[in-house]
Amino acid sequence: MVRMLRLNAFLKVLTIALMVGMIVAIAAATFGLLHVRVGGPIANRQAAAFELVADILPPPAYLVESMLVVEQGSQDPSAAEATLAKLATLRADYEARVAHWRKSDIPEDAKAALARLDDSGRAFWRDVDQTYAPALRSGDVIAVNMAAAKLDGHYRQHRVGVDALTVKARAMVDAAATESERASLVVFAGLGVVALAMLGMILLGVGALRNRIIQPLARMTAYMGKLAEGDYSQEPPMRERKDEVGDMAAAVSVFRAAAIERRQAIQREKDMEVAAREEAYATAEAQARGRRSLVVDALDEGLRRLAQGDLSQRIDTEFPEEFEGVRRNFNDSIVTLRETIRQVVSSAGAVGGGARQITVAADDLARRTEQQAAGLEQTAAALDEVTATIKTTAINARTAFNEVAV
Repeated sequence: MVRMLRLNAFLKVLTIALMVGMIVAIAAATFGLLHVRVGGPIANRQAAAFELVADILPPPAYLVESMLVVEQGSQDPSAAEATLAKLATLRADYEARVAHWRKSDIPEDAKAALARLDDSGRAFWRDVDQTYAPALRSGDVIAVNMAAAKLDGHYRQHRVGVDALTVKARAMVDAAATESERASLVVFAGLGVVALAMLGMILLGVGALRNRIIQPLARMTAYMGKLAEGDYSQEPPMRERKDEVGDMAAAVSVFRAAAIERRQAIQREKDMEVAAREEAYATAEAQARGRRSLVVDALDEGLRRLAQGDLSQRIDTEFPEEFEGVRRNFNDSIVTLRETIRQVVSSAGAVGGGARQITVAADDLARRTEQQAAGLEQTAAALDEVTATIKTTAINARTAFNEVAV
């Protein structure tokens, strides 16, 4: 289906698909940012999880669990080593977290509050080492309780520092939330601007692509169609352009010039072939006229001599091959005519002798005919006399009959 689309239609479909995909991508990004931003669903769930952990497990930088272990150790001096081991673990966690926050990029007032908090913490751990641990190992309950009471004082100072630092921390959270909200709005605004800019760029790009590529290619296609039809009368369009389309037009111009030159060369070859054929035809015609003139002259001479009664002449000059049969036929005709005349002459002599005999016989027949004619005349006269006599007799007989009848 995509291969059946023309380039212009394909570009439109591609542009629409890109715009739809961009809108979907921006919507998905916005939806994701709304969920992960501070104050969003995911951030709220994460904060709730942190608060739940803080409610269940005390943080290492807060000495509340350490103080609880001190109280438990005071009540059960027999578990001194276990209590001291637990305190050593809590102290290591405390020092690690305090060192971590001292190196972090939290505000300076928060770091100052952390330092005051750490002062009471260090006093707490120093008294653990100097008074509480020796008393707990010795089993002196009074000394343990006195040390625990002193540690409780450090703990209370530490708690004041914890409260102050908590205020600072909450202020940090609020400031971070405000900053995050502001950053989210900036991000959303930036996404909108970027989306609009990208859409505008796509539209501008499509327009530019259409004006600078699609339409020039359509014009070039129409022009090349004319070239394919043999119309070389027009120059290629857009040769003045300095981009790829101009290069294409220049290449087409070279192709057109080559095609015109090739057409002219073909025409020159045709003209040369026509001229060569005409020249060859004229040469052949001249040669044919020469051959025909030779044949006509020879036949004219032969017929002239034949008209003069010369039956002994022949055409001995060889004719061109196509007329050689005419020469042979002429010579054969002369031979045949001469033989025929000879036979006619011979027959004419015989006919003359017969004619003389016929003349003599005709004269004799004429004399006899005259004699017979004379005899016939005499016989006719006699017949006339007999006829007259018969008529007279008949008349007399009729007269006699009539008389007898009366």
